[in-house]
Amino acid sequence: MISYFKYTSNNAFTLNGIDYAGFFNVEDGIAYTERKKSTTSEQLIPKNTFIADFYLNKMEFDNQFDSIAKVSNVTANAFDILNKVEMERLLSIINQNNLNMIVLKSLVVNNPQIINFTENESHYYGLSSTIVDMRDDDVMLGKKNMSHIDPFRNEIEWAFLEKIKYGALFVKADQTFKYLCSTGFELYTLEGSFTDEGYIEYSIQELELPEEIYGIDYDEFENKITIIVLDDLKIYDAINYIECNTLILIDSIKLGDVNSEILTWGTQKAYKNLIGKWNRKFYNITKYSTEFIRFGNNYRTSIEGNILTLRNKYSTEKFIDYDLISLGINQLLDVNIRVIDDCVLILHKKSEKFHITFFDPLDMKNSLFDKEIFEFNNSDNYRISFSTYDSNVFYLNSTAQSHARMISNPTYPVGQMRENNLKYVKKETFGNYLQKFGDGILKWNTETTDSNFYTNYMFDSITKSDKNYIFLLNSGRIYPIRQNIVDSYLSSIPLDLVKTYDGIRCSDTSFGLFLNKTISHILKDMLTLYTKATNSYSIDKNDVFLTKIREITYDINNLYMNGNETVNVLLLQRILTLLSDLQKQLISNLTPQR
Repeated sequence: MISYFKYTSNNAFTLNGIDYAGFFNVEDGIAYTERKKSTTSEQLIPKNTFIADFYLNKMEFDNQFDSIAKVSNVTANAFDILNKVEMERLLSIINQNNLNMIVLKSLVVNNPQIINFTENESHYYGLSSTIVDMRDDDVMLGKKNMSHIDPFRNEIEWAFLEKIKYGALFVKADQTFKYLCSTGFELYTLEGSFTDEGYIEYSIQELELPEEIYGIDYDEFENKITIIVLDDLKIYDAINYIECNTLILIDSIKLGDVNSEILTWGTQKAYKNLIGKWNRKFYNITKYSTEFIRFGNNYRTSIEGNILTLRNKYSTEKFIDYDLISLGINQLLDVNIRVIDDCVLILHKKSEKFHITFFDPLDMKNSLFDKEIFEFNNSDNYRISFSTYDSNVFYLNSTAQSHARMISNPTYPVGQMRENNLKYVKKETFGNYLQKFGDGILKWNTETTDSNFYTNYMFDSITKSDKNYIFLLNSGRIYPIRQNIVDSYLSSIPLDLVKTYDGIRCSDTSFGLFLNKTISHILKDMLTLYTKATNSYSIDKNDVFLTKIREITYDINNLYMNGNETVNVLLLQRILTLLSDLQKQLISNLTPQR
């Protein structure tokens, strides 16, 4: 079953009478603690807030450019029976519009920065001077300022970082990190901090038997590290590595026979479509591909010919095969499987256009979809991964780009890594640069050096407590960046805003008074959202802009049942139509299109 999990900060639920902050999941309209319901999960009590109702209905903050949905119209006809069930059906549509259109599509949007460097007092590691300069006096300390940075290859000690192909991020309670990474031949540990701008250090990690490495995975839920070699999955204890920097082997699983013939220019597979850079080795793996082994909750993926195979996570037992051709996948770029629920996400090309395919292996019929995506450029080193803080977020990476996108609406990015946010030097022409050459932050040919424009080698993320941590390895630069999960969204309303409408309740008043009271609750909620908003958002392809809310005028006299009116379908239709019209006006005001 596809999981629905989010993070809440005291505004949606209570636990044992106390406001709850933390991860939660929703099953059958009930919220539980943790990202996935387990024997240790506890039931949460929803608050009477818009956001609680939003979550319990499993709605998503997936608004983006060119995706504003229309308000659902409400219709009644002469054959409708005006009883409690029918009234609740009709008014629930208006209520859903309040939640789905005004809250979701207008007042809460994704932060266009995946993580904001400046607001989170972040730093990066890099060298502004190396052996290629007259002065070679910089060291790998954390930097916060915009500066020219040399590529790692210019410094012998750090040159290995340009060859890193695999890695896994570990974050400790004191905000320090370890990054276990490999070039394919050597295994390294990088150690630094998310908060301290001191030195970053590295050490060479020894394995029992030196073997070529094809992947590294960290399962934070089972505290296991898996290192993929040509014939085996090597399983290590993660706690011992994190605390003692030692890899202790606890299991080894055979993969089977692998053909490790190196690809040449004469092979059928286009070299430009292979993952990696020119100096890497690629293998024609006919039976068990080590390139696409990813680890979920119960299963792991592998490619066997044109077949995507799911096997037991830590054994050779096969669960199911999927023919990629029958799924419409001819040019596979990357695949991943979620550690929470084993849902599969595939990045591929179809007629030279990028596509995303998603499905739940346990419910293929009802979950499978394939969508074309835009604003993602041709590059190499394509990687796709799931977020661990929101079930609807995934990351899409290549050498040229890093995007956050929504599974429910992946067409355009909702967040990006940007050069200006990551302290890259501004690109200036020679005549416009006002600092004396040699004394400024630029050097000769700064703009042509790959370390001074976005060149991404590795992207890893992990969630701890209330923060999302990202490790970004670019040419010449290492970014350890953290951000509060709640800052992943921009909101122009208080998220603890209390709602009035609470469904249809039994009443001892006349039907007219009952109807007017119920309508007033719906209307109050609608106008509360509008009047409490501090601004609206205008959404472009790559940015979100703040805009001022315009005032509107609306005659509400016909929104209620008057004393001399008869209760019938025409009366109800008039009221529901006027409410829908008002919602449409609010939406057009709150979400101006660019």
